[in-house]
Amino acid sequence: MLFRSVVENSVKLVRPKALDESVALSCIQKAVPDDIYADRASIRQIILNLVMNAIQAVAAIEGKREVMVRTSGGGDSLVLEVEDNGPGIPSEVRERLFQPFTTSNKTSGIGLGLAITADLVKLHQGKIALVDTGKSGTTFRVTLPCQQPSSDRKSVV
Repeated sequence: MLFRSVVENSVKLVRPKALDESVALSCIQKAVPDDIYADRASIRQIILNLVMNAIQAVAAIEGKREVMVRTSGGGDSLVLEVEDNGPGIPSEVRERLFQPFTTSNKTSGIGLGLAITADLVKLHQGKIALVDTGKSGTTFRVTLPCQQPSSDRKSVV
């Protein structure tokens, strides 16, 4: 599966929502090579969940609202980062962030998006983390392996 095309198509899907919320949504892709063994629908869901959460987070702030999607890496793994300039995630929520029914700074949703996202990342033998960038906002980093799938998981290429 070509990672860059899935990222690009996923960003296109949420662009109308970003425009509705006056959010500047940008995408910078530097992942080379970008061929991974993964389920396209699952990777799209990971991207959509993270970007929609970021759009919802910045929709509540005054001033410039920004969401940045970046890809990088190559060789053994590819990295997807979704960064926003929203209010950030309160420290008391951070430990439970990837557990079901955990939500913060939102008036809608039931808190399943990040739990589902984390499960999908784990299914692909990847890692997801909240990155402390030292500035306001939130950055999530997903690292996915590029290698052939192991025998204990399905391969959808």
